[in-house]
Parts: sequence; C-alpha cells; structure tokens
Amino acid sequence: MKTRYLQICREFLSFGKGKRSIFVALVVLTLAAVIVVTSIVVAKSGNVAKSEDMVSSSRQKAAKQDPPGTIDGAINKYLISDQAAYTILLRFVSHQPQANKAAIDSYLKFHGFGETDIAAIKASAEDFRQRVAVVDGEAKKIKDKEWPNPTSTAMDNLTRLQQEKDAIVNGAMNSLLTRLSSQGQEKLNYLIKDNIKAKMKLYPPLPPPGGTGWEKKEKHH
Repeated sequence: MKTRYLQICREFLSFGKGKRSIFVALVVLTLAAVIVVTSIVVAKSGNVAKSEDMVSSSRQKAAKQDPPGTIDGAINKYLISDQAAYTILLRFVSHQPQANKAAIDSYLKFHGFGETDIAAIKASAEDFRQRVAVVDGEAKKIKDKEWPNPTSTAMDNLTRLQQEKDAIVNGAMNSLLTRLSSQGQEKLNYLIKDNIKAKMKLYPPLPPPGGTGWEKKEKHH
C-alpha cells in the first residue's frame, strides 16, 4: 500500500506587522502517519527498515525543493516553537473523522499514553477545535473578500485574529498539561519536542501586501 507519511499544507498563522511570517508551511502528521506508526508496532524488523527508508527518501526529495530560509525540524527542531507543534497535535487529533478515532488511540498508545491521558488529550483537542474554528472562520471571510489585495483595515483585523488565536493555543497548551498525569506530561513533552517538531517545516515568509516583492493584482468580477 502506498501512503504519504507527511503532508505539507499552508495555514493562516501569522499576519501581524513585524511578524516573521505571513504563511507558515507546516509538515502535518496525517492519518497515513498513524497507519505507519501503528504498523511499526507489529511489523518485522525488515518491514520497519523499509518504512524508515521510505520516510527518509521522501524527506530528501522534499528538501531539494525547499526554498532558502526553510526551517526543517529534522535538522534543527529547536527552531520550531512549542506553540506551532501543539497546534499541529491538537488539530491532528481533533480533525479526524469518527472512523479514524481508533487510529488516533493507537498512535497515542504507541507513544506511551494511558487511557486516562488519551481521553484528556482528545477532550482538550476538541475544546481547541471549537474555539479556533470561530477565529479561522472570521479570517477566511476576510481573505475571501479582500485577497489578493487586502486593505490596511483587513490586515489589522487579521492581526487581531492572530492574537486571539495565539491566546487560544497558549490556553489549550496550559489546559492540556493540567489534565494529564505526571507521566502523561513527560510523554507529551517527548512527543512534542522529539517527534512532532522533527516532522515539521517552517517556510520563509511571503512578501506582505505593499512590501518588496508584492504584486498588486486586479480583481476579476
């Protein structure tokens, strides 16, 4: 079975003035990653090596296409923020369809979480999904209306929404840690810093509207 271990997506994360980036490209764990991880638990050593070779080959191929300034967590995970990594984990857990919930449990069990901590992670992820969906929805409306030539008011509104989103992520991070057992907190720290960050990439910023390299485009009606 051919599967993609990693998926690169673009997500609204930062539009504020003076921010490092406008778009942050993230390498997101997908269900395919869960399938690979789950299969490793029961696979023979030869199959494990084959899976690792597939991941390594895919990463090497992607690296050749990365623009200058890309931050690759596999090379330097310490340049990836906890906030970005937690966002990936919470979205990953909360956005799976019901049919894939068992795979999520298997993924978390593989990383050493017990049943109580798994329930806490899933509850925190769902709380996060509901809260951040409101902010994402407002940001999408602004971009759908204003892009590709947003006004300064639109950019100010996106900056405000980004600040709200940052607060939601920070709140979710703190809330999740209080819900976990001491062992669960240790497992989460390892998962975030040594697993998820190592599978992430941050792309360099796109030119801000009106800045160097920005091309104003005519809207078609």
